[in-house]
Amino acid sequence: EKQTVKRISLLVLATTIAASTFRASLRKSRIIRTASPFGRIRNSSPLGNGVSVIRVCMALGFDEDDGGIGGADSLLKKLQLEEKELYTKIAVSTQNQVQGSDAFSNFRQKALGEYLSNVASTFFYHQKVMRYGSIDSIRVPFVEDAVKEFRRSAKEERVIFNKQTQKQQQLMKETAPYQWGDVKQLPKTYVLATILLAIKGDHTSVPLPFGIIRQRDMARALSRIATDAKVDDSSCLVGSELLLIPNTVSGEEEILKSFPDLVPLT
Repeated sequence: EKQTVKRISLLVLATTIAASTFRASLRKSRIIRTASPFGRIRNSSPLGNGVSVIRVCMALGFDEDDGGIGGADSLLKKLQLEEKELYTKIAVSTQNQVQGSDAFSNFRQKALGEYLSNVASTFFYHQKVMRYGSIDSIRVPFVEDAVKEFRRSAKEERVIFNKQTQKQQQLMKETAPYQWGDVKQLPKTYVLATILLAIKGDHTSVPLPFGIIRQRDMARALSRIATDAKVDDSSCLVGSELLLIPNTVSGEEEILKSFPDLVPLT
């Protein structure tokens, strides 16, 4: 009988915590931590429970039919305009709002979500030139865990991109004047890109039935990112980063060696 009373007391306590947390979440716009009578603690959001950290890697190849280096430059200019628009929005809001206020934080969050959405949409519209791609993700219980995982992944990815950029610069110095003469003579110009993001819920990271094997698989994932990044005024977005290597002169073998997770897309 004592054991039964103890179990009931624990159940009532857990249910009370859950109810208190829910009421607090109605008053404050922040991470909702809910506790169930079964002792599971998790984050809740319009996109589901937990937090997903996602990495989307792409190698876009532009040959003569795709505009060559001109096609690659067009993509890069679009991305630069989107970045400039983001910084302009934040600068304007900084002048009009006091930093640290809720209004400023909300506006900045919304601007970051719109930027990520625009970046994902830009790559979506270039799905026909995606030669290689890969997507991987991990789901963790809390935002704090997601931030740690995001920072770890971003650090590793920056190291890879920095090494590849240095290799490209060295390759251009050593061989470009003798072998190619002009970058425009290259048979195919590649743009290497990685989108890293941490976002609440599991909707954005739902795996495709057969994995990433086609260009439209990448397009579907990018479309989902573009939509989810703006959900609930972008409050679900925890962090994002775009890494780029423009107009790389590295061949396919070197690219796949540096980014072994990439798979050919049909």
